[in-house]
Amino acid sequence: MQSQLSRYLVPAVAAVSHIHTTRRVTPSPQAQPASSTTALATLDATTKVAVSLLRSQLRYYAIVEIMGRPHLITKNDLVIVNRLLDVEVGD
Repeated sequence: MQSQLSRYLVPAVAAVSHIHTTRRVTPSPQAQPASSTTALATLDATTKVAVSLLRSQLRYYAIVEIMGRPHLITKNDLVIVNRLLDVEVGD
C-alpha cells in the first residue's frame, strides 16, 4: 500500500496546472536538431534537477477518490469511511 501511495504523492507547489508566460521565443534559422545522446543528457540533467526540487519540498499531499468523492490527504492522515464491501483493514 505504501509503495502504491508514494507514487501519487505530489508536492504542494506542483498544484499549479499551467503557467503563462509573455516571452516569445523564435527559433534560429540555422538551428540543428540535437543528437539523441545530447537530448538524453539534457533530459537526464533536467530530471535530476526536477527530482531534487521535489525532494526539497516539505509538504506532500495526495488526492484519493473513495466511493466517488475526492479527498485531499497528507502524510499520517487517517481516512475513515462508514463501510466498504470486500475491503480489509489497511487496504
